[in-house]
Amino acid sequence: MIAASVCTPSRAALLTGRLGHRTGIIRNFGSHSVAGLPLNESTCGEVFQAHGYATAHMDEQYGRGSCDMSVALPLYENTTVIEQPVTLQTLTARYVDKIRKFIQVSGNKPFLMYVGFAHVHVPLAYHSVFTNTSTKGAFGNALREMDAAVGDIVAAIDEAGLTDSTMVWFTGDNGPWAEKCNLAGSQGPFTGAWQKMHGGGSTAKKTVWEGGHREPAIVYWPGKISPGTTSAALTSTLDIFPTLAAIANVSMPPNRRYDGKDIRSVLFAGDPLGNTFLFHPNSGAAGQDGDIDAVRFGSYKAVYMTGGAADCGSIVGPSVKHDPPLLFDLSDDPTESTPLNTSRGPYREILKIIEQAKRDKLADIASDNISVANYDTDPNVKVCCNRADPLCRCKNMDAPLRWP
Repeated sequence: MIAASVCTPSRAALLTGRLGHRTGIIRNFGSHSVAGLPLNESTCGEVFQAHGYATAHMDEQYGRGSCDMSVALPLYENTTVIEQPVTLQTLTARYVDKIRKFIQVSGNKPFLMYVGFAHVHVPLAYHSVFTNTSTKGAFGNALREMDAAVGDIVAAIDEAGLTDSTMVWFTGDNGPWAEKCNLAGSQGPFTGAWQKMHGGGSTAKKTVWEGGHREPAIVYWPGKISPGTTSAALTSTLDIFPTLAAIANVSMPPNRRYDGKDIRSVLFAGDPLGNTFLFHPNSGAAGQDGDIDAVRFGSYKAVYMTGGAADCGSIVGPSVKHDPPLLFDLSDDPTESTPLNTSRGPYREILKIIEQAKRDKLADIASDNISVANYDTDPNVKVCCNRADPLCRCKNMDAPLRWP
């Protein structure tokens, strides 16, 4: 599971181990946003760097904003714009080249590297060598390129002799953006059928339905994790920071509370449970951004606010508050089609447990050291790379890269 069904709050939660109501990151930033993650929040990169790790993407940042946010999207290296607009067709090759060099120069120093691919976000672009390599069109071609990039990163780790001491953790940050039709990918069986029958709209990205929050994860560590094993344990991207910290014997920052947990028992010992509860925030389709309006408890899921985001036909489902909430048993109803009967014993017993957990979570957040994010926008802060303008920050562009 991911911690929110849109990019910014999902990635902020991964980097901090904290839900959006703690960090202030409850919706996406835009290309004219004047701020980002509040500086009093601590990311895993900052924490690991303080413990002697080389870090990439945090202190050594090579990246860009979301591909759909600007026609002149910049590519940064730390605080310098090195290309604008970024050439999306060579971006993944740039990433791989930069990652290889980072691994090589790290030497014997332990490292933590976070790679946020542009794929498979729209607009879908890829190197020409991946054209027509998939029967799924542009989406499939882009996915092929990302798969090749992951393979190259793992190969670089192998070539450096670091395979036995390096964990690779791969997952996504939200479900498909259904509004983009055949460029969005599939949410599989997690269709949010109840929503389809009660006003429609998309049940993937931006929603609290399973199609928005449920993402596969692959964790690879030869000698530590048994190959070919699978788990249905309830886990979240919120768990990544505390788990890595526990593995590395790194202390989490004090004076704040975390929503993720150490899941080493799931990864290394086959614990089938993982988290007891997961809390899903609204992410744009219904209700207030960041509000906890869905709760997972084992195979059960309570939904307090339903709504559908814009789908491929631009249909938006209505926002409806449910009191009492809808309660689904995902073990035999993964499509979330038929809520349990509210007059039956199982509904009342399960809901009592979920309601108490939700109250406890909200009380914990209210008493925590929380941050307030600045979502102001200003056209004057838009990034520019114009060598004739002294206010722009850019340097000579690198030559286009071949696919490695």
